[in-house]
Amino acid sequence: MLYAKIDVDTNEVLEFPIYENELRNVKLKGSTLPKKITDFSLAGTPFRCVKPLLLSDLGYTASYTHSIEAVAAHYNEETGEFDREYGLVEVDPARRETRKKVRLEEIRKNRRPAFSKLDAKILRYESQIRLGVTPTDDIAELDAKAQELRDVTELENPWGIYDSEFFDV
Repeated sequence: MLYAKIDVDTNEVLEFPIYENELRNVKLKGSTLPKKITDFSLAGTPFRCVKPLLLSDLGYTASYTHSIEAVAAHYNEETGEFDREYGLVEVDPARRETRKKVRLEEIRKNRRPAFSKLDAKILRYESQIRLGVTPTDDIAELDAKAQELRDVTELENPWGIYDSEFFDV
């Protein structure tokens, strides 16, 4: 969770982002905060929670050179809460290779269960063929999905893959 320091009278954001460690250890050092900080626990202070949005809803795509980060916050009159504003921020060139390695490992981790489901469907297909029953799935589609899963780590921009959509089998 990120936090913002606001002008309590106008709801203008004065400082953003503030990370939890900074809030606990610097900004509200003398306060006792609960394990999970909420707007209720911040009552009486000039700080507010600024909840994240789903990255898939933003319309931005991260890349090797740019990451999607919260760059500002504003008060939403309709909801009565503070919303994050996101933007593409250039990644430090020294961190790019490490960042790419982490992203590819994330993709591989998400790909393993998809391959397991795909293997089960292929085994079912082969069993149905041996039994002379009409197959549940089209083997060409299963093979195409298997190849798509194999090729995912070779994509130019692995950040363009949204896990929830891509890894469905």
